[in-house]
Amino acid sequence: MASNITPGNIDGTYPVAGIDNDSQGFRTNFSNTITNFTFAKTELEDLQSKVILKAPLDGEVTVDNDMQGGEIKSAEIIDTRETVFAITETDGTITVDHQNGHCQTLTTSDPITLEFSNFPGSGGDPKLGRVRVEMNVTNIAHTVTLPAAVTNGVDYIDGYAAGVVTFDAAGVYVFEFTTYDNAVVTVADLTRSGVGGGGGSSTLNGLTDTTITAPADDEVLTYSGGQWINTVSGAYSAYEIAVQNGFVGTEPQWLTSLEGADGADGATGAQGPQGPIGLDGPQGIQGIQGPQGIQGIQGPPASISASVPASSVGTAGDVSGQFAYDGTFLYVCVADHDGVTNIWRRVLMDVSPF
Repeated sequence: MASNITPGNIDGTYPVAGIDNDSQGFRTNFSNTITNFTFAKTELEDLQSKVILKAPLDGEVTVDNDMQGGEIKSAEIIDTRETVFAITETDGTITVDHQNGHCQTLTTSDPITLEFSNFPGSGGDPKLGRVRVEMNVTNIAHTVTLPAAVTNGVDYIDGYAAGVVTFDAAGVYVFEFTTYDNAVVTVADLTRSGVGGGGGSSTLNGLTDTTITAPADDEVLTYSGGQWINTVSGAYSAYEIAVQNGFVGTEPQWLTSLEGADGADGATGAQGPQGPIGLDGPQGIQGIQGPQGIQGIQGPPASISASVPASSVGTAGDVSGQFAYDGTFLYVCVADHDGVTNIWRRVLMDVSPF
């Protein structure tokens, strides 16, 4: 802004030495000096209330750099940091106030319900608001109910169902909430890497090739061709494990066999003779198909567990090669029970028609 101070309205040559001087000249200079000091005071106080300060002004204790919504443009910012605000409430309805900062923490003592306040962007003036909330969930019974505005990203939250997030283990979980209109809020789970729907609310229909890492034992699962395949070095899919343990048949036949009751053990079929290898043809032409070998006698069906395991450790009597199915997950026992080792693995079944 242009200053109202006018240095030129003070006559620096007045009074003139050695002669009588008109008193009006004194009054004019004094009046203009007072006016300029008044302008200076007003403009300095205005600057004090608006400028960004590195340290408190004389007579002040703290620095208040409240920009009041003012824009900062074309700035190079280095070594910035954000204040961490600790929310004191531990149960019931907990308000996450955007004005308290972009990083907030809380600890649960009971189930909680989150609500938001002072997010920017309302009133038709889109502004991006963001809050990262670090939750120390001290008990798996402590659920977190999200505000109704949180609709984007919920399909990728493990344990989410109908607005409520449940946890399979106590610990620290970090969620980030963003919105630009204060009406639709997007959530991201920054702690876990699951596909989501841990509560059974999501579906894999239409899911393209995807790879995830299971948080329990770092096994790598790839969803490809309509099924989950364990791609960690040396690991196999549940169907491959079944074949290695004596199952004979296609994967659909194996899935069908899991739905029936336990059958009597059948005799091991004799090995069919190896068919002759076809003659090599010229390059680019497939060789002659060898004759089909004799099919062996049907081997024993896959062993099915009497009940779905309550945990990955299992119970006494569980042995490698057992399977169980509860309509949602397929469970495979990969080792004999010893009371300590996690011997059960499970994969989510796609039961839709194909």
